[in-house]
Amino acid sequence: PGPARAVGQWWVVVFDFWRAGGAARSGAMLEAVVRTVVGGATVGVMVFVALVAALWWFQRVLIFPRPRLNPIPLHRGKLIEVDVSGEGRPEGVPEVLVGCWFPPVTPEAWTLAFWHGNADQIGQVGDAVGDALQRQHGLGFLAIEYPGYALMQGEPSEKAIVWTARRMVEVQRRAGRLPRSHISVAAKRPSQRA
Repeated sequence: PGPARAVGQWWVVVFDFWRAGGAARSGAMLEAVVRTVVGGATVGVMVFVALVAALWWFQRVLIFPRPRLNPIPLHRGKLIEVDVSGEGRPEGVPEVLVGCWFPPVTPEAWTLAFWHGNADQIGQVGDAVGDALQRQHGLGFLAIEYPGYALMQGEPSEKAIVWTARRMVEVQRRAGRLPRSHISVAAKRPSQRA
């Protein structure tokens, strides 16, 4: 009797409303309901469009949350700079590429080419990791900075970062610092923190 009685009472209320002349007013009531639903849907669509526009506008900041303040200088590694001003380079790549270099202790030792996470910088993680690998294991270490991060000018993008990484490894290889047979590469996942 509980739910059935409640449904029955609801129908009685509707019937009484219609019988008392409410049917004439129901058109106005329906119009108010439609206006409310359409207004709510419009607001919902506007909020959705605003969110999508914000994600599009801020996508580079969300993907590359680079440290903008207080670039950490290198204390132990050698700062290397590669002039690429005369080369055709992708948008965002500056005229000078920057890296951190720790030479291997012996010519036979391996060198690790390293790319930090997307919220790090070579002065923070590269300097410490390179120093530890060189002192404790005799390994060489090359940390490559991303365009627009800490010690390097430019604007980060996937294309700019890949071009910079390839160019830095190529220059170090030509200088005899990275023999092909003794190089390994490593990168931090973007979600990892130092």
